[in-house]
Amino acid sequence: MVTAEALLALGVVVTIAFAVIGLARGWRREAWTLGALVVVWLLALVANGAVVSLVNGAGRLLGFVLAGGLAARDSDAIWRDLAARPLVDPARPELLIAALFAVAVVASYIAPAARVGREPRFGDRFVGLAMGCVNGYLVACALLKYGVPTALGTGARVAADLFGRFAALALVVAIAVLAVYAWLNLRHARPSTSRRASPQRAPARASSRRRRPRQS
Repeated sequence: MVTAEALLALGVVVTIAFAVIGLARGWRREAWTLGALVVVWLLALVANGAVVSLVNGAGRLLGFVLAGGLAARDSDAIWRDLAARPLVDPARPELLIAALFAVAVVASYIAPAARVGREPRFGDRFVGLAMGCVNGYLVACALLKYGVPTALGTGARVAADLFGRFAALALVVAIAVLAVYAWLNLRHARPSTSRRASPQRAPARASSRRRRPRQS
C-alpha cells in the first residue's frame, strides 16, 4: 500500500520538475500554463457540477445520434437507456477533472511555442523558475486530490490535504517575485527611454543653427 509520505514525496518531485521546466522556458511561456491551471481550478471548485452535466449531455446526444436518433425504432427507450448510463458519475467527477487538468497542461505547453519565439533572458528564466514551481505545485495538488484518490483511496486524500497547506505561501512567494521583477524592469526601462530621446534633439539644434542668418 502506498503511504501518504510517498505521495507527498511524489508531489515534491512534480513541483521540482515543473520548476526546472519553467527555468528553461521563461516566465512568458509559464504564464500560459498558470492561466490555464487557474481556469481549471476555478471550474473544479465552483462549476464542477455544470461541467459534468455538460459532458454527460454531450455524450448522451452523441450516443443517441450514433444509435439511429429519431429514425430508430424505439428512440425513447434509447434516450432513457443513455440517461441511465452517464459518461461521468455526478457523485465522482474526479477522473473528469483530472482529465481537464491533463488537457490544460498539454495545451498550455504546446500553444505558446509559436507565439513566444525569442529566447528568454536570465531574468525571464528566474521568474519562470518561480512560476514553474507554482504550476508544478498546482498540478501536484490536482494529481493528489483528483487523480490518485480514485485508485488509492483515502490515503491520497490525506496527502492532498497536507500538501495543500502550503498553497497560500506558494502564491505569496510567486506574487512577490513577480512584483520585484516588474519593479526592476521599470527601473531599467527609464534610462533607456531618455537615452533614445536625446539623439533626436541633436539634429533639431543643428538645423536651427544652420538657419540663423549671418549678420553683416
